Amino acid sequence: MSEPILTPEACLERIAHQDRAALESLYQLISAKLLGVVLRIIPQRSLAEDVLHDTFLKIWRAAHQFDPKRASAMSWTATIARNAAIDHKRRRKEVDLPDDVLAYQMEKDAFGNQPRSDEATKLTLQHCLNELEDTQRQCVVLAYCQGLSREELSERLNAPVNTIKTWIRRGLLSLRECVSQ
Repeated sequence: MSEPILTPEACLERIAHQDRAALESLYQLISAKLLGVVLRIIPQRSLAEDVLHDTFLKIWRAAHQFDPKRASAMSWTATIARNAAIDHKRRRKEVDLPDDVLAYQMEKDAFGNQPRSDEATKLTLQHCLNELEDTQRQCVVLAYCQGLSREELSERLNAPVNTIKTWIRRGLLSLRECVSQ
């Protein structure tokens, strides 16, 4: 008789108790989605796969910190993946994409890799992003989809870091308000 399929939350609970089989199950369940998160920040697939490996090591070590009351397993692991990708990118100081490529990416759906079942969420986010002022949208998309730091945004947009922080904060507040309506 085969084992029942675990949810990501159940996998994390078992991983917190050093269950290697649960880590394998979690990998099977979410690795493709996490790879998508990493690829948005590190487009080179081989490097992204290395970061994904590091992400699962971090998940293994930090699973005891997961609290299902605070976040879903997918959100929690996606945050770990995103942070690992940003850390990797900063360590390597990789060259950013040319401005025309970034402009194209900003105009297309920034959430295109979302699963089909999240179509309503995708449309809401797309609508809310389009409602932002251009500079706020640009900062949010470049920071959260491309992994640019405030300092990198400051250089790219020729604006002080504190202004970038303000644009991002206001953009995120506007997004939160729009999405909750």
